[in-house]
Amino acid sequence: MGYAKALTVALLTLCLSAQCLAQPTYIPHEDPSKVKEVLNPLWLLTYYGDILSLMTSRDYASALTLINTMGLTYLPSNVKYVVERFNSLLTTLAEKLNQTEALLTQASALLNAYRLTEAKTRLEEASITLGSANITLIELEQALSELASRVGVFASPAGSKVRESYNKLMALMVKLKTLWMKYLELLKSLREEATEFEALKLEETRLDIWLRQTEAWVGETVEVYGVLTSGGAYLPGRMVSILLGDSMASTAFTNDSGAFTAELKIPYIYVSNLTVKAVYSPQGEDARIYRPCESREISIRILFYRVELKVGYPSKVYPGKSFQVEGYASTDTGEPVYGLTVKASLAETVKFTSTSSNGYFKLNVKVDPRLHIGVYRLTVESSPMGVYAPGRYVGSLEVVKAKLKLIVSAPSVIVIPSKVQIKGEASSELEVVKGIIVTATLADLSNATRSDNGSFNVSLGIPASLMLSGVYTLTVRVEPEDPWNQAATYTMNVLILNPINAFLALIASIPIVLVVLKSVKTRKRITEAFEAREAELKVTPTLVKPTLVLEGGWAPVLNCYLKALDAVSKALKLNQEPSETLREFLNRVKPMLKDLTVYFRELTVMAELALYSPVKPRGEDIERAEKLLDKLVGGLVED
Repeated sequence: MGYAKALTVALLTLCLSAQCLAQPTYIPHEDPSKVKEVLNPLWLLTYYGDILSLMTSRDYASALTLINTMGLTYLPSNVKYVVERFNSLLTTLAEKLNQTEALLTQASALLNAYRLTEAKTRLEEASITLGSANITLIELEQALSELASRVGVFASPAGSKVRESYNKLMALMVKLKTLWMKYLELLKSLREEATEFEALKLEETRLDIWLRQTEAWVGETVEVYGVLTSGGAYLPGRMVSILLGDSMASTAFTNDSGAFTAELKIPYIYVSNLTVKAVYSPQGEDARIYRPCESREISIRILFYRVELKVGYPSKVYPGKSFQVEGYASTDTGEPVYGLTVKASLAETVKFTSTSSNGYFKLNVKVDPRLHIGVYRLTVESSPMGVYAPGRYVGSLEVVKAKLKLIVSAPSVIVIPSKVQIKGEASSELEVVKGIIVTATLADLSNATRSDNGSFNVSLGIPASLMLSGVYTLTVRVEPEDPWNQAATYTMNVLILNPINAFLALIASIPIVLVVLKSVKTRKRITEAFEAREAELKVTPTLVKPTLVLEGGWAPVLNCYLKALDAVSKALKLNQEPSETLREFLNRVKPMLKDLTVYFRELTVMAELALYSPVKPRGEDIERAEKLLDKLVGGLVED
C-alpha cells in the first residue's frame, strides 16, 4: 500500500505542474473603439472630383452643397482632421471665387451705368477676394498631397483606378488656376475701363428722395418720391432706379419739374431693416454730359412675426428604427401658428409635416440603417408663410446600437476526439432578436449557423490529430442581421485532453516515478536500521508514520480523494496501476463499487478540477467532498 501512495503522489505532482485551466472570460459586447475604421480612397477622390468639376464650371452653389453634404459623412479618426481641413479650404476657395465673380459682374454693370465711385469700390473688393483665393488655392494643393498620402494613394499601383482618380484631381486643380487667371485678367480690364471713364469731364447731378412711411409689414407697398437736378436745374424725362437693399425694386421717370414717384412692395425678406435709395445712370448722350449719382439711403423698418420652435425627441436613436419628433410653433409673443410646413432633417433623411390649429406638430423619422454610431445634428425648420418668418431649431442626438446579451453553454473540459455542442441565446435590450449569424471558433476550427429566434446550437467536430492537450480559447461571435443591434463576442478558455498526448506524457514521467520509488525504498532501509539500533539501546522510540499533507486551496478536496482512493483500494484489494489516470481507475472499479460509484465518481471529478483549475474552491465544495467521503467510506464498511 505504501508503494501505491508513493505512486499517487508522483502522479499528482506531475499533474499539478501542468498548465492549468483558466477562468472563463466573458466579453459580452464588441468594443467600437477597437473596430478597424477604413475609408475608401476611390470613393473619396471621385467625390472631390465632382466638387472640383463644378467649381471649374463656376457652379459654386452646387459645389458648396456637395461639400456640406460631405460634412454629414462619418469619417474614421485617422483621416478625420485631414479631410475636414481639405473641406474647409474647398469651402473657402469656392466662396472667394464666387464673391470675386459677383463683385466683377457688379463692377462691370456699374461702369456701364457710369457709376464710377461704386464700380471702383467693387473692384477693390474683388482684388482682395481674388488675392485671398490665390492663397487658398496654394494651401489646397498642399492639403491634397497630404490627403492623398494619408488615404494610401501613393501606395496604389500605377494605372490603378485610385491613381487615375488622383491624376484627374490634379488636372482639375490646373483648371482652377486657369480660372483664377481669367478673373485676374477681367479685373485688370475693368480697372483700365474705370481709369478711362474717370478722365471724362462731366456735369455733377443730384438726387433727393423721401418716404411716405418708415416702417411696413412684409408684403406691403411703400411710396417713394424725389427730384433730380443738375447745377440747380431740373432734369425732366430721365429714368431713376429705386433700390431696396442691393436689389432693383422699381423705376420711375422724372416729370417737367424733375420730380418722380414710385411704389415699392416690401418683399418677404425677414430682416429688421432695409435701405432704400434712388440711382441716376445717364443714358445715351447724357452719358457724356452728366455724371451718375445716387441719393442718400433711407432705412425702413420691416415688420413680421418671428417663429419659435420648441422641439422634443429622444437623446438616443437606433439605425433602421424610427423615432418621434414632437414640437410646438409659436410667435415671439407666444401665439400658436397654424399651417406652417415643418421639416426635420437627420443626415440625409428628411421628413415634412404641418402645424395643427394649436401650433403642435409631430413627425416620425426613420434613422438611415447605414449610419455609423456617433453624434449627429438634428435640424427642425418651419418654412416662411406671409408675415411669419422661418423658424429653426438645431439640436443633437446620438445614434447607438443596442447591446446584445449572450448566454453560452459549452463544456470547459473536452476529451478528443469528440463533437462539441455549443448552445446559447442572444437577446437585445430593444426586442426579440430575429436573425443572427453565429460563428464558433476553436483554434483552427470554425463553424457557423443562422438562427431566426435568437437561440442557437453550433457543433464543432474535433479530431484527435488536430490538437495537443492544453488550454485553448473558444470564441462565439454573434452578428445580428438587424442594423440596430450591435455584434457581440463571447470567449472562454477550455481544456483539451488528448489521450494520445497524455499517454506520451505518462511514458515521459516513468523515470520520475522510479526515482520516487527508489527514494521510498531507501528511507525504508534507514528506518529499519534505526529501529534495530534503538532496540539494542533498549529505547522505545515513538515512530510517526509518514503521511501526505496538502495545504491551501484545493488541498482539502484532494485529501478527501486520496482517502477515498485508499479506502477503495483496501476494500476491493486493488491498487492503482502506474499507467492509470484517475478516470481510468474509476472505470475499472465501477462494476465492483455498484451503488457507491456515484460518490467515488463525483470525488474523482472534483479531484480533476482541483488539479487543473487555479480558482479557489468555495466552502461548499470542501463540505461536499467531505460528505461524499463519509458516505463512500460508510458504504464500504457496511459491505
